[in-house]
Amino acid sequence: MKILIAYDGSDCANAALADLQCAGLPGEAEVMVLTAVDVFIPPEVGNADEETFTNYVPQGVKLAHERNALRFAEAEALAAQGGENVRAMFPGWNVKTEALADTPHWALIKETEKWKPDLVVVGSHGRSALGRMILGSVSQKILYEAQCSVRIARGRTLIADTPIRLVLGADGSPDSEAMLDAVAARNWREGTQVKLITAAEPFFQYGFDPDEQMSQIRELQNSAVKKLNEVGLEVTPIIKEGDPKHILLREAEAWGADCILLGAKGHRLLERFLIGSVSSAVAARAHCSVEIVRNRIGHSEKAE
Repeated sequence: MKILIAYDGSDCANAALADLQCAGLPGEAEVMVLTAVDVFIPPEVGNADEETFTNYVPQGVKLAHERNALRFAEAEALAAQGGENVRAMFPGWNVKTEALADTPHWALIKETEKWKPDLVVVGSHGRSALGRMILGSVSQKILYEAQCSVRIARGRTLIADTPIRLVLGADGSPDSEAMLDAVAARNWREGTQVKLITAAEPFFQYGFDPDEQMSQIRELQNSAVKKLNEVGLEVTPIIKEGDPKHILLREAEAWGADCILLGAKGHRLLERFLIGSVSSAVAARAHCSVEIVRNRIGHSEKAE
């Protein structure tokens, strides 16, 4: 598994690192810790011949370059520190670090295109001087534009010895199935609890027979429960009628969930898990971490 972690040294970024311990991630992984700082680093002016270039390199430009160089050095140090923190938590991971002089969301998106990770991890808020990891700006842009799964991590709200609690939004769509497959493939702690929620807007809106649609929902939930039970997860299936984002947010907060996991795109007739609607609303408003799982095959087909 390849994981790209955005890190800017903020409390939220550190909470996001700690949150990885509740994500069921494998003992071995290839990991990149990336710190991006929005500065311009021009060619090395400090080494220029003073007599030759004195008229072309004003002192103000040199001072600006020095300030930006210091900020970039700070970014490199933060990336290194983030990498050390990750190694301490996951000794089996192969962790590399990188600092980039670029707008944070563009740096992350370019890195996903270049490195092709399976998962990008970002904090919901961050350090304004180094990245402004604010949901609605950097995190929101990554959620929209990354061609892989994205985890917006907020850290645990429960005491350490309580079981991990997951809320899964399932609707039978390809991305929802990809989310279930991702959950089933991970290494969850013993006792991890799951609430499998299918939230449907009023059935009559779609011209379907309500009994027939409810039967289809039960069938997809039974299939999902079986898949998750087979890997040792304790699952409670829930079917509710209403606005999916409100139901998922209420259930997760009332239960004290550690994370809500959703497919990036959903079934039009059930939940319409589309980036910009349910998934983005849940990611922005949830009290806990949110992971949006993308069907990589579906994306490659779309690209073609």
